[in-house]
Amino acid sequence: MPGELVLIDYQHHLAFTGDIYVNIHGMTREQAAYNQYAPVLMTSVDTDPALCARERAAILQRLGAGEWKIFGAHGMMKEYCLQAE
Repeated sequence: MPGELVLIDYQHHLAFTGDIYVNIHGMTREQAAYNQYAPVLMTSVDTDPALCARERAAILQRLGAGEWKIFGAHGMMKEYCLQAE
């Protein structure tokens, strides 16, 4: 979506992705219950599913090797590890 902002701290391996990345597996029970309303209210969580998938892939490609902490707009922090080849 135009205007989305992603902040990546390469020194500390932190990524703040806003609504582009959502950790659905790290949601509290209350967050998961509230999230059930999104498809009803918005038709879809992703306004353009193909574009959203490309955005998420682009973020992960930019992170590089190492252990990362990803903070999305919803759900708990996600740890992400990419091994160097």
